[in-house]
Amino acid sequence: MAVAAGPAVGSEEQRVATITARWSGEISVADADLEHYGHDWSPAGPPRAAAIAFPKSTAEVSSLLRLCHGLGVAVVPSGGRTGLAGGAVATHGEVVLSLERMRHMGPVDPISQTVHVQAGAITESVHEHAEPHGLTWPVDLAAKGSSQVGGNIATNAGGIRVIRYGNTREWVLGLTVVLADGTIIEVPPLHKNNTGLDLKHLFIGTEGTLGIVTEATLKLAPLPKRVDTFLFALKDIEGALTILREVRSAGLTPCAFEVFSQACVARLERHRGLRPPVEEAPQYAVLDVEGADPAALEAWIGSLIEGELIVDGTLAADRAQA
Repeated sequence: MAVAAGPAVGSEEQRVATITARWSGEISVADADLEHYGHDWSPAGPPRAAAIAFPKSTAEVSSLLRLCHGLGVAVVPSGGRTGLAGGAVATHGEVVLSLERMRHMGPVDPISQTVHVQAGAITESVHEHAEPHGLTWPVDLAAKGSSQVGGNIATNAGGIRVIRYGNTREWVLGLTVVLADGTIIEVPPLHKNNTGLDLKHLFIGTEGTLGIVTEATLKLAPLPKRVDTFLFALKDIEGALTILREVRSAGLTPCAFEVFSQACVARLERHRGLRPPVEEAPQYAVLDVEGADPAALEAWIGSLIEGELIVDGTLAADRAQA
């Protein structure tokens, strides 16, 4: 989504030339960069960006937006570009603002269980940064190796552990946001703050339309001491809902749950030569259970088999296999 701009001033070429001359940060109009940064994984397009900007600080983002606002140039914020909804696609001569140069992560505070990062920090890098302290940022995505914190915040990403930890907004404590006219807003990272509107929730999930998130203070959670991963073969989709009900009824804590069909397995086998280590079935479910006692897990699996709630199932031997 683009940050709004005022009335356009001059031609597109003139506006880009003015931005290049007046802005102190790095900017590119190379065809390869316009193509690479002008779109995400969605089929939206074709991309047509006017220029790609690479700020390194909140101050540089502010000065760029102020300049673009005055010239009537819309700005598209760009993170890891892993989205599938067209949120990071420039199709009308916008300036793309890439946050990939803003990847600094501050020290982890083990007392408050927080960390302050720039918006371009990679999701997986935040996990690795927190793990030595026995902590993690619970937002976890299939694209965690390339998705950025700012993009997660902008889209209020859920990810594979949303069933246990909720969406991204649950794990953001403070924000630094730059508005379209370059104004910088600081939302303090307070756990308890009842002084008026909670502005951070206004910006989370709005995909840059109200402002661009440049920094964030993230809440961290203790690393689970144990996570067990199961793969189940199921008769139908209703069986997946039954599994979810049963795991909760057994007093276990599901932290990830995904369902996929035999059609997905067929594609995996065709393109990657991979097959699930369970009997063929119409539906499959992957379930992560957090912090469970092995005896309780064994009893639960026994109840599933006895009740014929699953066709087949297996437990990953370790995290690598999971």
